[in-house]
Amino acid sequence: MSGLILDATGGVMTSIETDEGAGKTHIRVQQDVENIIDANKAGQNSGHDGYNRDRSMRHLAEVPFGVIHQWMMDDGLPVRRYFQMSKAEKEAYVTRKLNDPNWAYLRAFWQNPVHSRVIHAKSI
Repeated sequence: MSGLILDATGGVMTSIETDEGAGKTHIRVQQDVENIIDANKAGQNSGHDGYNRDRSMRHLAEVPFGVIHQWMMDDGLPVRRYFQMSKAEKEAYVTRKLNDPNWAYLRAFWQNPVHSRVIHAKSI
């Protein structure tokens, strides 16, 4: 198996691996998300509700790009589809995922269920 790193920016590494014996090519996306998960846990345990001082904005979650990539793959969607979604579609998609108990650890501050007006993917 031979490999080549295609991109390694923003903490996300994309590589291509070729298994000539099996005649297959694999694209791998990797991201170390430990710091993001730890920050979310700290927010969950802080006792703070996530609102800024004037309560005009609320921090709900840090969602690593690697997780969004996994969601898209699990849902059978091409990753580029996420970037083609409108703001409302992204909001609905990410909110549905954050309300799933399997992904609750991504929330920075607890509120059940998540009701958000703005959610952005953060690639770090």
